[in-house]
Amino acid sequence: MASRLIILCSILFTSSCFAGESASQNVRINGFELAISQSQTACTLSYVDKKQKGSFDLEMTAPCFFLHEKNGTAQFKTITEFANVTVLIIAGTQVTPDQGKFPRPQSLRKDCAHQARAVLIRDDRITLSSRVSHEIIYCPESRAETKEFWLFAEAAQ
Repeated sequence: MASRLIILCSILFTSSCFAGESASQNVRINGFELAISQSQTACTLSYVDKKQKGSFDLEMTAPCFFLHEKNGTAQFKTITEFANVTVLIIAGTQVTPDQGKFPRPQSLRKDCAHQARAVLIRDDRITLSSRVSHEIIYCPESRAETKEFWLFAEAAQ
């Protein structure tokens, strides 16, 4: 009986991952623990490290998620050339079918988003990017190109 329960839980967990849930809403990076929480009206990023804790209103609505690698870990880049900043991208705000500038298949998915902001970690400080991208649809399995990380890091200068 216990093995059937374990198998059922594994199936449910696996199917929720493929149903559009972000693989990781909690991230540990550069000494910070980051977590995204969301309601129907807002998404919030909470952070904590040894010295500080706080939160940011992401100014996006659900779904909100970290872009992540195929293995489920958060995708990030450390830009050392001019900023020495670690950049993680969070996508949010559901695409609606009336937004005609986007391709139809992605615009119909309820787990995709059309806004993105970056979490910027420099030394022992954490901030949100002032830049908000509206140009790309991100789905939970999306991967950002290096230039997107650069654009967020450059805006932080």
